[in-house]
Amino acid sequence: MKIFLIFLLLIPFYTLYPKSDTLLVPGQKMFQLNVYSNQNESDVYIDSVYAGKTPLAGYKLSEGLHTIKLINSGYKAGWRNDNPVKELLLISDTTLNINFRYYYSFKSDPFNADLIKDDSVFGKTPFGIFTEKELTGSIIFRKKNFSDLIFDLKNYSFETGANITLLPLKLNSGKTSDNYAYKNKSTQFKTDRNLFAIIGLGAAAVTGGVFSLNYKNKANENYDNYLATGNTASLNEANKYDTGFIISIVLMQMAVGGLIYFLFFD
Repeated sequence: MKIFLIFLLLIPFYTLYPKSDTLLVPGQKMFQLNVYSNQNESDVYIDSVYAGKTPLAGYKLSEGLHTIKLINSGYKAGWRNDNPVKELLLISDTTLNINFRYYYSFKSDPFNADLIKDDSVFGKTPFGIFTEKELTGSIIFRKKNFSDLIFDLKNYSFETGANITLLPLKLNSGKTSDNYAYKNKSTQFKTDRNLFAIIGLGAAAVTGGVFSLNYKNKANENYDNYLATGNTASLNEANKYDTGFIISIVLMQMAVGGLIYFLFFD
């Protein structure tokens, strides 16, 4: 008798939880729903209720209008932002194919490069795009004063995206073109430095410094001698060396100014 009573108590709980998103209503029709996707193991929600993962087969669902939503929890970050939703009027057993759009991410160094496919520019790096189908063929990365790079989409990784480094455009002689305008990572300069001017001005600055120091020392010595002896010839010598000191200082400053210009200005 006790076993019979327990069985009677358990019957309501089984009837409350059929494999369906709704309670059974007398006279209401039930159908089977199958859901497939281009991403297996995607979460399927029917009318905001979790129903399982793709491929979902034999799910019992009541007749009527339903909302099916897929969420991809896989590694493809862009695809996690694209959750397809489909409205379905269920009137019979139904099989649905709900596919995620493909997400592509393109980056380049330097950035702001044109992305060219089929002779048309469709964006500039960094660039992301959802597509209904997988892209095929190749994409050209193009930026002024850099060599074109042809990227084969067969090599695209949905996990990392495409991260491209463009190489500077150079002439056949190996010299950089006159209108070459890219940022050199090591120097931060857009143009080559004038080595001869830098060496010459550096030498002039050092020479001017040496001469100015020498003239100043001799001027001080002669002036001290003038103060000790009153000899006007020593005073004249002091004035002469002071003049040399001033000229040397001016020349040294001009050389330093030119050196700074050729070193730090494009």
